[in-house]
Amino acid sequence: GTVDFIFGGGIAVFDHDEIHQLGSGGCITAASTPANRAYGYLFYKSDITGSDTAGTGSLGRPWRQDAQVLYRESTLGSFINTQQPWSDMSGATWKGARFTEYKNTGPGATVNANRSQLSDSQAANYTPAKYLAGSDGWNPTTTATTTATTTPKSTSSGTVCKPSAYGAKGNGTTKDTAALQKAINACAGKGTVELTSGKYLSGALTLADNLTFQLDSGATLLASQNTADYPTSRSRPAPLLSASGVKNLTITGAGTIDGQGAPWWAVIKAEKAAGEPLSARPTLIDISNASHVKITGITMKNAPNVHIVLEKVTTAAIDKITISSPSDSPNTDGIDVWSSSGVAVTNSTIDDGDDDIAIDSSPSGGPAHDISLSNCTILHGHGLSIGSFTAGGIYNINIHDNILNGTSAGVRIKTARDRGGDVHAITYKNLKMTNVTTPIQIVGYYPAVPAEGDAAQAVTSTTPDYHDITISGITATGANAAGQIIGVPEQPITRLTLTSVTISAKTGLTVRNATVRTNSTTIEPASGLAYLMQSKATVK
Repeated sequence: GTVDFIFGGGIAVFDHDEIHQLGSGGCITAASTPANRAYGYLFYKSDITGSDTAGTGSLGRPWRQDAQVLYRESTLGSFINTQQPWSDMSGATWKGARFTEYKNTGPGATVNANRSQLSDSQAANYTPAKYLAGSDGWNPTTTATTTATTTPKSTSSGTVCKPSAYGAKGNGTTKDTAALQKAINACAGKGTVELTSGKYLSGALTLADNLTFQLDSGATLLASQNTADYPTSRSRPAPLLSASGVKNLTITGAGTIDGQGAPWWAVIKAEKAAGEPLSARPTLIDISNASHVKITGITMKNAPNVHIVLEKVTTAAIDKITISSPSDSPNTDGIDVWSSSGVAVTNSTIDDGDDDIAIDSSPSGGPAHDISLSNCTILHGHGLSIGSFTAGGIYNINIHDNILNGTSAGVRIKTARDRGGDVHAITYKNLKMTNVTTPIQIVGYYPAVPAEGDAAQAVTSTTPDYHDITISGITATGANAAGQIIGVPEQPITRLTLTSVTISAKTGLTVRNATVRTNSTTIEPASGLAYLMQSKATVK
């Protein structure tokens, strides 16, 4: 919001949220807490970001004199006026209000006479549980798994369609495509397609509105290895499971989707070795132009191409899934999110041969925004990526509380001059990395970074533009290079902050065409300098 967009006299806890202030010079809060009420607003372990000019934004102002607001253990962006983060309002003064902070970090955080700080003993009485207890002692559990994403609506399960009733054999050798599609069509708009224990060999299937596609424990959907079973769709083989223009779609269960991708991988590897064009292959799940999508519980493995694609989807939740493909399997991205919004990926394990999770956008599809990735374990692959396609714009991305082990990159933002765009309001927070080759890789070049001395070019609509990026609470051990923060010379990276980052690596962090601000950050190379400063590099 712009001005006073969180206001009123209620009690509220904002837990692991992103609060984004738009415009210039506005206040985030206007609390009107009654004098006899101990608690008003608590912003707890949240990211306070803004598109405002640095140093002009306000944390809040009192709608009533006794307003109570606490920002606690949160990351405050550079848009906050560090010297005076609170404002007066209509005769009520910020000094007379109950405005406090506790252990905040980020470029907008500091301690001075205008910023009252709680002591540790005081802070013990200002926790989420204390705020929400009320008079009945309610004690909800608050964890980092919560996101600001709307929970997709549950689909109706009034009708259950079992593929066996439509002729499916489930023996792993008989092709069940037609029977499965009949079951889907029968339950479209009103029920659940339930795959009970068995192996269902299938080609391309099309899902529908208001449908649950459920794989029970012991059920495996086997992708046919015959390319003819995937008719051409949008100039490429149709996905195993596809849906376009639908709403209220759920794919769930304790079963497995096996892409049986090995034959395709062998072809692609041979084509790459020979320098030939790469053959098209089907993805496992592709959902486009849809809303209210859930993918939960399932295991996916051995995709011929990407495992999950969401394109122009609004409001989606992917939770507690497992994705597994060999680390040398080509282009087997785990989850690709294109030009979508309101997407949350949580509590999942991903191990593949390319981007584990990638967020992209296109001019025709529009921006990718308001996406969160949290509480995931990432094993092998290319890490948590933004790009390389960013021309539609990407913003309000919150990647937090994840574990990465053995990936080639951790924090990764990549693009190129032919596909770049505005990438901002990006937060990577609380990531633990072990044996990640390059923990931080933020570059305006793809697929390779040229040697220093690349000439500036004219700025166009696809020139990479990275700004307002916050990286905090990162620990990395066993790295090769600490990282690269390299922009293009015609449009350097600005307002990038490293806070509480500790990286142990063989070599340091290369910075070129970028301004980086650091707080409580330690880069520990085995040899050489911590920061390898190249042209137009600033580290403060």
